[in-house]
Amino acid sequence: MEITFRLKTDHWLYITFTILAFFSCSSGAVCSKIFDSADSEEMFDPWIKGGVLSYLFTTADDKIKNDLQILFNNLDLNSEEQNKLKELGLYEAKFIYEIKKKDYEWRDKNKGSSNNKKEIHSTNINKKLVDFQSEIDESVEDILEDKYAKFRKWTRNWWKKEIQFRGKKRKVLMQIGPALEITCYVFATQFDLPSVAVALPDKYIKFANLNWPILDYYGDWYQNSSYYVTVIRDEYILDAPVMDVGPWNEDDNYWNYAEWFSEGFPPYRRMFDELSLCMPEARAAFEKNYNNGLDQFGRQVLNAAGIDLTFEAAEKLGLGFLENAWVTVVFDNFY
Repeated sequence: MEITFRLKTDHWLYITFTILAFFSCSSGAVCSKIFDSADSEEMFDPWIKGGVLSYLFTTADDKIKNDLQILFNNLDLNSEEQNKLKELGLYEAKFIYEIKKKDYEWRDKNKGSSNNKKEIHSTNINKKLVDFQSEIDESVEDILEDKYAKFRKWTRNWWKKEIQFRGKKRKVLMQIGPALEITCYVFATQFDLPSVAVALPDKYIKFANLNWPILDYYGDWYQNSSYYVTVIRDEYILDAPVMDVGPWNEDDNYWNYAEWFSEGFPPYRRMFDELSLCMPEARAAFEKNYNNGLDQFGRQVLNAAGIDLTFEAAEKLGLGFLENAWVTVVFDNFY
C-alpha cells in the first residue's frame, strides 16, 4: 500500500512523499545503527509527518519551554503570532488524541476482522493524517508568511539537537537494578480511562492484570497477576497498575531484552528486537523514521509515547489535560 501526499517546500515548490505501509529495515544491525543511536546523523525533516507543534506546545518540560522562547526570538514573533502557533499546537494535540481514540474503539470492535480490512483501516487513518498535516502546514504558512522558510529551517536544526538530548538522557537514566527492575526514560501521553492507571504497549500485561487467558506459549512469561509501574516526573512519584494497552503498539515490550541478547532467559522482546532496551518502537519511528515512521499496524506515528497515563494519573503527576511529559518509569517484577 502507498499513500502519496504533497507538502510545500521552503522554495514554494511541491514535493511528493510516499509512505510505504509495510515494515522495512530487515537487517537488525543496520536498524540499530541508524535508528537507535543518540549520535546518529541519519535525520529527516520532522515537519513532513506532523506532530511537531503539539510536541512543542503540550510537553511539560523546561527545555522545551526554553526552546520555544528561542524560536520566538529567532523569528521575531509577536504575541499574536505566538498565540496562533500555540492554538494550532493544541488543536493538533486534540486531533491526535481523538483519532487514536476512535482507532482504538474500531480495533476493539473489529478484533476478528481480516488483515486486509485492518490494513485498509490503517490506510484510511494515514490519509486523514496527511490531510490534517497539510492543513496545519498551510495555517502556519499563513501565520508566519515570509518567516515560514526560516521556521522550517529552525525546526530541522532543533529536531536534531532535541533527539540527541533525549537520547543521552535515556542512556543516563536507564538502570538495571539488583532485582532485575528496569528503569526507562520515556515520553508519556494521556488517554481516557476512569481510574489511576497506565497503558503499556504489551497486550499480555493487560491480559495478565485482568486475569484474561493468554492462549499461546507466551502465557508462561506472564505469571504475575499484578503488574504495576512507578512513574516519576520531577518531584512527583506515582505507583499505577497497567490496565490497558498502548499508546501505539501492542507487542512492543521494550523493557525486555531481545532473545539474541538475553541468553535464554525470557520474556524476550517480541517485536522490533533490533532496538535496544528502553527504546519504544513509537519513539524510534517518530524521532528517526524507523519502520518508515509507522507502528506495528501501519499507522503513522505522531509522537514518541512509550506509556499512556489516564487523566487521573496525569493529574497526580502534575500534568494538565492532554499535557505530555518525559518521565522515568520503573518496571519492577516484569520478569
